[in-house]
Amino acid sequence: MERRRVLATLAVVALLVVAGCQSPGAPQSPDGGAPTATATSDPATTRATADSTTTESTTATANSSDGLVRVDDDFGFDVPPIYHRVGRMLEVPRADRPEVQVRTEDPPDDGGSVVARPQGFVGLVGIVPQNPVGGDESVGTAAVARGTLVTVYSDGDLNATLTESTLAHEFAHVYQFTAHDPRSVVKSLGPNRNNARLTEVVVEGSAEYVQEEYEIRHQDRDVDQSEFAAAWKRAPAFQRWTVASYVYGSRYVELRIDDPANVTDVYQNPPRSTEQVIHGFTPDEEPVADLTVTADTTGPFAWSNAATKGELFARIALSTELDWERAAAAAEGWGADRLLTFSDGDRAGYAWALRWDDASEADEFRDAFADYDDRNDERFRLEAVGDETVVVFAGADAFVENATATGNSSSVTVST
Repeated sequence: MERRRVLATLAVVALLVVAGCQSPGAPQSPDGGAPTATATSDPATTRATADSTTTESTTATANSSDGLVRVDDDFGFDVPPIYHRVGRMLEVPRADRPEVQVRTEDPPDDGGSVVARPQGFVGLVGIVPQNPVGGDESVGTAAVARGTLVTVYSDGDLNATLTESTLAHEFAHVYQFTAHDPRSVVKSLGPNRNNARLTEVVVEGSAEYVQEEYEIRHQDRDVDQSEFAAAWKRAPAFQRWTVASYVYGSRYVELRIDDPANVTDVYQNPPRSTEQVIHGFTPDEEPVADLTVTADTTGPFAWSNAATKGELFARIALSTELDWERAAAAAEGWGADRLLTFSDGDRAGYAWALRWDDASEADEFRDAFADYDDRNDERFRLEAVGDETVVVFAGADAFVENATATGNSSSVTVST
């Protein structure tokens, strides 16, 4: 039967899954990516799954520990069965399940909110918080898994249903980093990939997928999905950017596998781009196009670093000034990109080179970017390099005015 699960508002997504559930070494990256089961632009989630017939014995008293799960505080419900349910979902034999410690802590002094502070180019394109710390766009730290220690932040009033679901997510992380570490394969893809975001997509997307499946199987979550697409479009770009790896990552994992037990298939053969994640392409579909970008720094601005941003970033950046549908359409057709950062010691300049699948896709992006630029308070300049590649200059006025781009669609030189 068809099962549907909704995260009614983006604020709920942020509260439950962002900023607190990283294990040591997992990325907290400002770059990022997310999927649609069809080639649509809305990340509404639909999952088909059989009803679970698994039954559990929960005769132990609340908060009891067993040989593998040590529970230090009063949760008001039995924690060890959650850990073992997730282990069975992932088909980790009991003998291979690590010992885990679970506890609660008071929220940090800031109330448990973590506000990502966009820096550099991310902020220039408009992906910025619109509320102060503690406002609607702050991200609540619900729980964190550090190795085999899981901490749930609580002011003493835990919601049992949400906490159980969150623990399923964190226990998925425990199994990830002790039994099936997904990070090494992504890191080996090459330096020009969007590896930090792709790692986050795989790590958090798979844990979110397991959490959602847990809710369906063990919490009877079967809620209409229709509100989510509208909530996604209404949400500020900063909030979408913050939760994208979770939302799109879980969708991507869902499209790749049919059961949590097969999640290692994604670990062993991860996506190569956020384009693949957004559209649900396999790792062999829509390969990243050839694009080499070099710097010729004879002027005052010296090159400092380079990064890949990806289609997801282009989509969300454009959506800060354009409606979501147009932003998604303009970003579609992404082939490759490189963002070069320059500095004269005091000021920064940016050259973002984007190669598109063909000339018409490049034209569509140029038209959309012109409208975006008209509405954005920052100063940008766009320069075409060949039929398929454009370069966006941003940052210090002196850099934007004087930097140039030459070459062809697959090889670009930025001169300062």
